[in-house]
Amino acid sequence: MKDPYADFRLNLEQQKKRAKELLRAAKAGDPQARQRIISHFDSTTHPTLAATQHALARELRFANWAALKQHLAQLDQQRASMQLNDGALDADLHTMHIRCGHDIQHVLRNAGLHGDFNVQIDPYVQGPVTADADWLERRAQFICEAFGATGEL
Repeated sequence: MKDPYADFRLNLEQQKKRAKELLRAAKAGDPQARQRIISHFDSTTHPTLAATQHALARELRFANWAALKQHLAQLDQQRASMQLNDGALDADLHTMHIRCGHDIQHVLRNAGLHGDFNVQIDPYVQGPVTADADWLERRAQFICEAFGATGEL
């Protein structure tokens, strides 16, 4: 099965190709392509492959092309390491991932974390905080009032 996020993953070959395409466009007179390159230098900079690579790295929020290459190499190394562990970073451990929702469960699995997922849907940072004996009932009442009840208390 194809990884659904593969198209969104950065890789060095893809970035090299993007740099060459941007440089070709700038040399062909595309003003937007030229602006993307010179925006990271002064306006007298002649578009070169190095300047274009630097511009792409900066657009991706890296300090420079070398930092982007280092990041991509680390990602490749980590991905290879995950493959050796049957794709799971926690394969040798019984792991419980406790989250306040389902929102990133697929991201954690794609990152190589395959333990059990325990979803605790309770807005801990909202509502009453008390040490009283009726704390659970008060939390339940707050959640029902604030987020809608799905049944009897």
